[in-house]
Amino acid sequence: MSLILSGTDGLSDVDGTAATPAIRGTDANTGIFFGTDIIGFSEGGVEAMRINASGNVVMTGTLTTAAQSIAKASLPAGSVLQVVSATYSTEVSSTTSTLIDTGVSASITPTSATSKIYIMVTHPQNFKSATTGSESIRFRILRNSTSIFSATEYVGYTGSVMQNYFAVAFNYLDSPATTSATTYKTQFCNNFGSPNGTVSVQSANTTSTITLMEIAA
Repeated sequence: MSLILSGTDGLSDVDGTAATPAIRGTDANTGIFFGTDIIGFSEGGVEAMRINASGNVVMTGTLTTAAQSIAKASLPAGSVLQVVSATYSTEVSSTTSTLIDTGVSASITPTSATSKIYIMVTHPQNFKSATTGSESIRFRILRNSTSIFSATEYVGYTGSVMQNYFAVAFNYLDSPATTSATTYKTQFCNNFGSPNGTVSVQSANTTSTITLMEIAA
């Protein structure tokens, strides 16, 4: 292996390999080697990382910092920056068309005002009773005090006393445009109101869930 030292080009014509890197310390198989439009880094005679011809860094291991994490601001769009989840398992009932809290809520503080918040809600067991007419139960999601999503679940009537258990799940992608603490919660009501029976969420104290995911924009 020849070695050229030039005042113009510096140290050249010494590529080395992962097993015998061109630039190394006292450890003969750990250092830097070169190839066609690449710079490689080896540890223990094995390539650990390279900068390729496109300028991309390719690693065989896991990128960590002293805090064992990557700065959130450095993550690409679509990355999940944080996840918050909460549950509620107390039955709540209504006979009116006035929207009330289900008890399901969670708060999140976005790290960036451009982030999206992906909301996933599951009410696995709800109940509707009625003695006349078809009926529906209405749900909505609030961001703080602002309604951002609504949905209606229709429940049929068979001509006799109706008792119907059913599940409801919905997702929504929100753009809160803030870095302040933001609370999301669900509300519900008996869509047509009295006298068409009662609607309940978390029926028999089953557990409902809300999950918030901050997504990098």
